[in-house]
Amino acid sequence: MRYLILKFKNKINKDLNINEIIHDLFDPVKIMVKDEMMIIFTHQEKETVYEILENLTTDLLTDIIAYVSNQDDENYEKIITYFNTEVLHQIILDEKKLLIHMIKEQSHLVFKPEKLKNLSFEMLETAKIFLENNQNITQTASKMYLHRNTLIQRLDKFKKETDYDLKTFEDAFIIYYFIK
Repeated sequence: MRYLILKFKNKINKDLNINEIIHDLFDPVKIMVKDEMMIIFTHQEKETVYEILENLTTDLLTDIIAYVSNQDDENYEKIITYFNTEVLHQIILDEKKLLIHMIKEQSHLVFKPEKLKNLSFEMLETAKIFLENNQNITQTASKMYLHRNTLIQRLDKFKKETDYDLKTFEDAFIIYYFIK
């Protein structure tokens, strides 16, 4: 079983028959409602749930934040704490997207590495493509129409100029977050 957390832009109005709509669409095992939030427990597949959510926002003419759990995940109490944010537009999240969204929202707390500001477009583009190709030198060199050694030289230059080694996961994660 998986759960969905739906937070609507407006408080759930009993006149809208949202409960009936939810019952028809999700075939829920259990529903919990609190103000503008609804937690739905269902056995439906994740892909089906995504399709339903896309249609639901269109049909209800309202924006929602939706979280779709993995199968057998029971941490909805922890996820609900994230939903204190205001609903400004439609967002559909799963575990990965929620983590990325949370990191981006907290980015004002993180400083941008100063040395990234002085890099050329070519150097930043090389780093981005290298990371998007899972740090695979051969694949990146091919995609950029570079000789393998030229790419290695650029990566070494990037490390020398920034003190971040794109070949290590930790440094790659930090750099990718800021240049994506």
